[in-house]
Parts: sequence; C-alpha cells; structure tokens
Amino acid sequence: MFGGVLGTVGWSVVAFGLVFTLVFARIAAPLFDDPFAGPTDLTTGRVTSVERTNLRVNSSYVVAVHFDASARGATVSSVSYTRERPPDVGAEVPVEVARTGGVPPRIAGMSTHMAPAGLRLLVLIPVVGGVLVLVGMLRGQRQVRLLAFGELARGELIERRPTRTVVNGRPVEEFVFSFADRSGRERRVTARTHRPELVTDDDAEGVLFDPGSDAAVVVDALPGRPRVDESGELRAPSFGRLALALLGPTIAVLVWEIGGWIADS
Repeated sequence: MFGGVLGTVGWSVVAFGLVFTLVFARIAAPLFDDPFAGPTDLTTGRVTSVERTNLRVNSSYVVAVHFDASARGATVSSVSYTRERPPDVGAEVPVEVARTGGVPPRIAGMSTHMAPAGLRLLVLIPVVGGVLVLVGMLRGQRQVRLLAFGELARGELIERRPTRTVVNGRPVEEFVFSFADRSGRERRVTARTHRPELVTDDDAEGVLFDPGSDAAVVVDALPGRPRVDESGELRAPSFGRLALALLGPTIAVLVWEIGGWIADS
C-alpha cells in the first residue's frame, strides 16, 4: 500500500511541502478576506523601534516597524512590516485601523504580516504530494488484491521500450510480458521499472492475474518484491522493508506534529 515510486515521491513531497507550509503560512498575509480591503479608520501613530528580520523576499530583507497608535479609544502597540525604507524612530506615521474587531492596526502602505500572501500557495505542494500518495495507494490496493486472490502464471518478455522518466539517475523502462490464463487466452501485462534486472533475471517471470478482469501485475515489479515459500504462501517481509515502506508516512506525521507544536508555542 505504501511502496512503489509514486508512494515514495508522494510522501517526500508531502513532508517537504509541510515544512514550508507550516513555516510560511503563519507569517503570510491572507489570500482572501483581507480586513483592510474594506472601509478603515485613519489615525496617527509614532514609531518606537525598527528592526530587520531574518526573512528575505526578492533579495530584500523584511523590516519590522513597531509603533504606538490610538485605536478605538485606547493606545495600542503594534507592528507592521515592509521591504521599503522604514521611517525613523520617533517619526509620526499614518495608521489604518480596520473596522473588523480583533485586527491589529497597521501603518498605511505596510502589512501586518511578514510574508506576502502568495506564499500561502505553498500549501499546494503537500496537496500535490497527497494526490500522488492517494494514486499510489489505490494502485497498491489493486496489487494487494491480486496478491490475495490472483492466480499465478508465467510471462515471457516480448517487448522492452524506454520512457522519458528517470528515477535515481536511472531511466525507467517499460517491459511488456505475454502470458496465458487458465482458459488458454493470451494476455499481456506491462511493468515499468528503473531496475530492469528485477524483471529480466528469469527466462519467464511470475505474473499474478485476476481471472475475472484484465488486472495483472509482474510479481518481481511489485514494491517490496514479495516472496513465496515452498508451500506457496507469501513470506512475511523483514522489519527493514516494513520500516522503509513506512518511513515516508512517519516523516510526514513528525513534520506535522513538530510544526503544530512550534506554531502553538
């Protein structure tokens, strides 16, 4: 269920994307429902301090400008962010106060968030990874069903052709095998792998097929390369193979938990 190229790539993209999403989503401006897009009240504030942050956008450092302003009948302290030249400490600045409650005021022309709203689109990275994982798991589910209920045949390699995909620096090739089912009907199955030695090491390769449909798979092309013992039963995989298959999901969960802990702290 978790093996194969799609699963490996998908979980890697999910974990990689979650790192950026959890970091930048908290500091990026909202894509929608900007409280300052509607009517605002104007007041005057005074800059109390200016400091450069560690965040750079388009080669420019984001600067935090702290200020005090009168908002809703009280003096509040707030901070705005800019990539332009900041005002001097002690300078008076125009301040916008959103009429939506609970929103801190901002210096006109600046932002209440360190990063621009476009960085929230980084959430698409783990979404794409999740789609790859889902497709890989659906494919794995079909393969598991063949392992449980499929019949075994011997397939002969009849065609070998290259693809444009490369995995770990090795080109992925497509191998077409021909086999006969129990009724004698000739059928074909295709295996794609960047390790051709797995499906070319025997004169005829083991093929699992579903008698009631066109589903079939080359045994040696399955993730984990399942093995059958002398009695015809599947061997239990080693702990190392199980750990390797679950490495991607484990890393993704750890990134999510650690990112959530950092966000709440």
